[in-house]
Amino acid sequence: TIKQDFNTFQLYRNSKTALQESIGKSLSTHFAFSSLVADKSIRDMLIEQFKLCRVSEGDYLIKQNDEASSFFVLHDGKMLLEIDGEVKKKFLPG
Repeated sequence: TIKQDFNTFQLYRNSKTALQESIGKSLSTHFAFSSLVADKSIRDMLIEQFKLCRVSEGDYLIKQNDEASSFFVLHDGKMLLEIDGEVKKKFLPG
């Protein structure tokens, strides 16, 4: 189970460009995507596939035993990984 513990997400309501730049920045620092985003066409394609997902403090992104349907990159704030109600790991942006 992954739960948001600290809500500092920024919303980009009025600027698609700012949102795309923010997603690009997150991808460029992520271990799985950093080498891919050097190619502009791949970078642009990846950015189009990602969406901003806002989770309020205390809400769950996904619960234990739920089937996964998405891949998430934490841009801002922190998330906690809980297994059987016990916090096992804290995730920071990246």
